[in-house]
Amino acid sequence: ADVVSFGAFTLSKSLIFKMSNFTSLSQKELPDQLDVPDRRSAMKEGSKYTTVAPGMPPQIGDVRITFRKVPCGDATVLAVQHNSSFAPLRGDMTVKGGKVVRPQGGDERLLDHNNTSEMLDQVEAQHDKFDIDLDGGGCCACCALVGKVVELNEEVYELAESKESAGAMFKTAQNQQDCLHTALQIVGFLMFFIGWNCIFQLLPAVFRFIPFVGIYIQYFGNFLAWVLSFVLSLFLWCVTVAVAWLAARPLKAAAFLLFAALLIAVPWYLSAMHPQHHYG
Repeated sequence: ADVVSFGAFTLSKSLIFKMSNFTSLSQKELPDQLDVPDRRSAMKEGSKYTTVAPGMPPQIGDVRITFRKVPCGDATVLAVQHNSSFAPLRGDMTVKGGKVVRPQGGDERLLDHNNTSEMLDQVEAQHDKFDIDLDGGGCCACCALVGKVVELNEEVYELAESKESAGAMFKTAQNQQDCLHTALQIVGFLMFFIGWNCIFQLLPAVFRFIPFVGIYIQYFGNFLAWVLSFVLSLFLWCVTVAVAWLAARPLKAAAFLLFAALLIAVPWYLSAMHPQHHYG
């Protein structure tokens, strides 16, 4: 449905797409047949329609149609009220007195709209867009892609198909953001590890040509490369997370930096505890 009422309001297309409590239509709600393109008719088979002739195998161009609905019921929306509908609350918006207002001073030029209403219209229109500027190419394109993924759904725009409190809705939105944040952190660490491992495994591969023992030397070298890649990846990952948290959570950033320093200091200290002896 293109128009879904929510009391005195109308749900936006983005909120409609969040509905998932689908049920099948009853037999009384389903007609006996449907007209489809190419002047064919789809006959009802249970709760579905198909253009496949009875007793015949499917042919190219045959279709199967299923109708489902979301029954009317309780629902909760967490978003910005905008005219007779809703718009997402983005992180770049300014909230004052419980309302979304335009930024003041020098920040006002960041929004190319005449009023709050136009700003919200633009936000809803761009909600489902995923435009990435790849003009820079190479590293810039990768950075742009990562940035878009991080900013994806970084907003308050939720719908629950039940009666929920504001606290529960915010908790659900927070859990979704936490899952995305954790997934991106894991992906970042794996990218560090795979990159270093690909570099360090080049050296063990050189010894593979040695007869009989070359393959065992390579296996041992690959193990050392795996350990070294893991340590370096963990070090760089901790430094990256610490820099990201430095302004918002300095104590957390300091803890990550301390752990990263220990990753380097502990092996160096252990090696210094056992100096090599040179005999003349």
